[in-house]
Amino acid sequence: MTSIDMKKLAGYALIFGPIIALTSYFIQPGGVLGIGGTADPTISEEVIKILSENSALGIISAMTVMIGLLTIFSGYVYLANSMEGGSGYAVAKLGIVINAFGIFGFCIGSSMGLGIASGVITDNVVPDILWAVSTGATTAFGLGGMLIWIGLSSRDEYNKNISLSVVVASAVVFIAPFIAAFGPENTRLVNSITGICFFVITLASIYVGRILSK
Repeated sequence: MTSIDMKKLAGYALIFGPIIALTSYFIQPGGVLGIGGTADPTISEEVIKILSENSALGIISAMTVMIGLLTIFSGYVYLANSMEGGSGYAVAKLGIVINAFGIFGFCIGSSMGLGIASGVITDNVVPDILWAVSTGATTAFGLGGMLIWIGLSSRDEYNKNISLSVVVASAVVFIAPFIAAFGPENTRLVNSITGICFFVITLASIYVGRILSK
């Protein structure tokens, strides 16, 4: 395990990281699939109630989504560094920095959800902070991802059409939180839209991961 090739390891990170993160995103209590019921992310009492009633799933999904996101990020870092000296490097490197803030924000939000599901956090203001942090993190994640995949689209070793489809999906992820910010009542709709985009990004990441892991 310690002697595994770095390129292959990055490939595995881009294959399994997105799968773990996406699965965790969809199965979280009150999330896109409505497992355990539905909750308005902008109403603190509903968020606390559904996470408390589905604490086991809430704890597991909060932990695994962080593992998945950090695994994805490690793969993205290698990907950007591998472009050094060639086309797409500068824009991908910028994307990595912005993407890091998005992933860091998601991890903070997941940690808050973990605290609520564990029963440690009971203050009604925390779900409101979670919503704000997650909304901002989604914007950063979308913008960073867009730049990374713009960089990849200029490389001959990766399919340009697939890369550009992720650029579009990431652009939607970047824009969608503005809709939620100006109209919080649209948050659940925005979460569904970004969920579809995350699915597209996951498929493309697996495609790139398979290339690196060969």
